[in-house]
Amino acid sequence: MRGEISRPPEVTKEDDPDDRELRVGAFGIVNYRRFFIGQALSNFGTWFQILAQALLVLKLTGRASALGEATAIQAAPFFCSVRSSDHSSIGSTFDG
Repeated sequence: MRGEISRPPEVTKEDDPDDRELRVGAFGIVNYRRFFIGQALSNFGTWFQILAQALLVLKLTGRASALGEATAIQAAPFFCSVRSSDHSSIGSTFDG
């Protein structure tokens, strides 16, 4: 029906009680296991992409400095958005 707020799906556990005893903490929850596996695969893919990019830059240029430049450019957005200890971003300190 229109106007009703839908509820999020409930967290479920495995139906097999013998299998549940083998899982520790949050890994007993099906949705968390799916999330964890998905994040692990995503992180592996990101790591593999960074490694392949570094090897490609090194192979194409043959210069270690080009590898450093490519890594610095790749990390630049992260460093521009890092928060300092007073919780203001580095980019917000510049008048402009």
